[in-house]
Amino acid sequence: MKRISSTRDAQKLLDTVITTLQDEGCTAWDKPNQPPEFGTRGAKIGGLLGGWVFAIIWCSVSLIATVLIGGPVLSDLGTEDWTATDGTIIDSGVTVSSSGEGGDTYCLWVTYNYTIDNMTYDGDLVSFSKDSSCSSWASNDEYPPEKEVTVYVNPDAHDEAVLEAGLAGVDLFIFIFLIFPLIGVIALLFMLKSTVMTVKNEFF
Repeated sequence: MKRISSTRDAQKLLDTVITTLQDEGCTAWDKPNQPPEFGTRGAKIGGLLGGWVFAIIWCSVSLIATVLIGGPVLSDLGTEDWTATDGTIIDSGVTVSSSGEGGDTYCLWVTYNYTIDNMTYDGDLVSFSKDSSCSSWASNDEYPPEKEVTVYVNPDAHDEAVLEAGLAGVDLFIFIFLIFPLIGVIALLFMLKSTVMTVKNEFF
C-alpha cells in the first residue's frame, strides 16, 4: 500500500485484486467505466432550474396580460344595469392601419349622441373591451350614420355611455388569451411534480 502514489497505481492494485478473486471462483462484477453519474444529476438539476425559470416568466407575463385584458371585460360586465335611452349615430367608419408583413388591421370608430334627463351628450364607446380594438376585418354596417340606437348610460355619470352593455359588449375574441395563464398553471404543476420526483430519486 505504501507504494501507491497515484491513481494509476491504485487502479493496478484494484485490477490485481479483481483478477485474484476471479481466479478463486468469486463472483465478478462489472468494473465501472466512469465515476458516479454526477454529470447526469447536474443535468437534471439544470433542467429543473431552466424549467422553473420558463414557468415563472410565462406565468408573470400571462398574469400581466390577464390583468390588462380583464379590466375592460369587468367594466363591460358592470354596465349590465346601466340606464337605456335613445340615441343616434352621428358618424362611423373604419380606420385601416398597415402592420407590415402581418397585413392590414381595421379599427371601427363610432360617434353618437343621446339624451337623458333633458340633457344631450356625445359618446364614442361601443364597449370598453371593444374600444380601439382592431382586427383583420371590421365594418361599420351595424352602426351606419343617422341610425337610431339604444345607448346605455351610467346612472351615476351621464357623460359615460356605451352602445353594447353587459356580456353583449365583451369582445369574445379576447377570451382566447385565457389559454396562456392556463398553460402557465399547467407548467407550474408539471415543474412541481418533476422537482419532487427528482429530489426523491436523486437524494433519498
